Amino acid sequence: MAYAIVKYSREHGKPGVLGLTFIYAAGALGPVAVLWFYQWRSFGHPFRPPQHWMPPVEYSDQGYQGVAWPQWSLATSLAFDYRFGLFTTCPLFLLAVVAPFVNRRWRLLPRAELVMCLGVSAALFLFFSCVQYTRWQFNTGIRYLSPAFPFLFLAVVSVLRKLPPLSVRSISVASVAIAWCMAMVRDVSGGKVDLTDPDTGLGVLDPIRTVFTSGLQLPAITTLSRMDAYRHLIDPNFATLLLFVLAAVLVLVVWKPKALNVGRLISAFR
Repeated sequence: MAYAIVKYSREHGKPGVLGLTFIYAAGALGPVAVLWFYQWRSFGHPFRPPQHWMPPVEYSDQGYQGVAWPQWSLATSLAFDYRFGLFTTCPLFLLAVVAPFVNRRWRLLPRAELVMCLGVSAALFLFFSCVQYTRWQFNTGIRYLSPAFPFLFLAVVSVLRKLPPLSVRSISVASVAIAWCMAMVRDVSGGKVDLTDPDTGLGVLDPIRTVFTSGLQLPAITTLSRMDAYRHLIDPNFATLLLFVLAAVLVLVVWKPKALNVGRLISAFR
């Protein structure tokens, strides 16, 4: 909201900002009122968060239902934990740290946009440094800081634009490979889900190891292959490979129809 006000004021002048702010607030009032009504009907109070009625769990005795003051241990875990740290999960985001210095020299991203991107990311980082349940990401991988990804990526792009082409290609290939592996294998705990034994496995290296040793995977196929009703019907490796081949054919048909003789392909299956 603050960014929108500053942006509009710079481009169109201050007159009219207050009126547009009221219009925005009026538009947001309806959805917010629905949320308050839902919380009142579900929990008995429109303004208290659902966590107020949450039964006691581990860490809920710290602060207000597990939300206390920022803690250095949580901040370092959010940044560098080997299972869910922001910079261990996506080393590409380390470039966002130097974005203000690069942007100061070349001004690749307008100052207001850069401040907004880094400010939103820092606010999320600070808030979740207060949330004790941050530690529960040990078997799911990074979750809480996911909303910061698009904002950090804009800052990263401003740095990539000034790097040599070979460096950009190398960083891009490595980043896509890491992200793809983590999307295909969503387990960073070595297969352990026991809260009393979270420090197992290789963390973010587990998905990479699994993909390179067991082949390409799809979470939906993996889940179905582990269910008793479908275990004997689905070979996860074959099903995944088949879906990737079909996707590749579909891409060729849509993007480069001339590269694939569709008529000949159809006649081959008759």
